[in-house]
Amino acid sequence: MKREFYESLEAIIRETATILGRSAIATSYIDRLMIEILGDETTLAASLLRSQIGDSGLNVVLKRLIHSIVDSPMRERGGAKQCYATMCDELYEELQVGELTTIHALYYAAKDRRTALSYELRGYGVSAEDILQFIEDGDNATEVAEAAAMSAEGITAMAETPDGVAEGAITEGVSAKSDAKVVIFIGGLNALSHDSDVAI
Repeated sequence: MKREFYESLEAIIRETATILGRSAIATSYIDRLMIEILGDETTLAASLLRSQIGDSGLNVVLKRLIHSIVDSPMRERGGAKQCYATMCDELYEELQVGELTTIHALYYAAKDRRTALSYELRGYGVSAEDILQFIEDGDNATEVAEAAAMSAEGITAMAETPDGVAEGAITEGVSAKSDAKVVIFIGGLNALSHDSDVAI
């Protein structure tokens, strides 16, 4: 079974692999992917960097990336499709997520010190660890929000139930709240059990 991507990342990977397949320019596949991701201001990765280094900083990074791919030697072995499939497999294994976003791809590029993106981000004081912290904070916020929603459902049920059934509603609400993180964690593990092939 194919793992799930947010549609934007999957579409960008497909498009970039196609472009590279038709291009004679030898370049880093990961840097080329980041040009496509950061060139689309609607992506999560572009929004994150914009919040860290501003619009002008993001524009400078993008321009330098575009300039760097013209004369940089290709670092990765194999084709673009295989490179991106490997990237996704490594991200799933390291981060244990069920879905990949452009922010995960940004983290992957930033942690590889051979990429031009990593070099540019270090000049702005942005590290792969910073991006990873943002990802982890986002995951924790999701868990807290879902647990709070479960708890709110229990409270609503109490308000709408006759007194004789209120005690059961309270117990159900508490149980749902305490199980929320367990359910989320198991869901992530289930996603990891799927086949690691990535369709591009």
